[in-house]
Amino acid sequence: MKKVFAVFLLMSVCGMAIAADQEEKKEEAQEQSLPSLRTRKELYDAGMERTAKDAMFYSREERTEIQNLYKLWRTRKGKERDAVAINLLRRFPKSNPTGCVQYFTALDYAGQKRIRLLKQVIQNYDDCWFGFGVQVGPMARYHLINILMETGKQKEAEKYREELRTQFPDAIDGNGKLISELLKN
Repeated sequence: MKKVFAVFLLMSVCGMAIAADQEEKKEEAQEQSLPSLRTRKELYDAGMERTAKDAMFYSREERTEIQNLYKLWRTRKGKERDAVAINLLRRFPKSNPTGCVQYFTALDYAGQKRIRLLKQVIQNYDDCWFGFGVQVGPMARYHLINILMETGKQKEAEKYREELRTQFPDAIDGNGKLISELLKN
């Protein structure tokens, strides 16, 4: 009886060790399959590259006007601010600042309108960046996930959470915090 118990105990210990080893290898494989995270400077540089792409669509004079409108938008409130946003959208729909403005405009609303506008931002301005290494698309997803969760749309929210995890693992918010970490709270 002692031998049977000893064999059983040995098999159990070995089984646990094998299972732990397999779990450790599984975690290592998952970590290796994720892309490495970019540094804050690399994120900033990616934003500058996107801003430079505006030269493909707009002349130097137009880009100056875009920047002036963006600065004006930042100083205005209410209807004046909305008018500048509409002007940017109509005249310069492919510009990086237009994407940034559309993101903030979406946040000015609540409920279904916010959901609709955030989805439009993701669709049309996913590749836009703020000047400090923060990408518009992941931030829009972050806010969309939160509002979808609040409105009981967990399945749809999970779709956007998975996009963040796989497509934007190094996305940060304005404070430099990983968005993936913010979603864990």
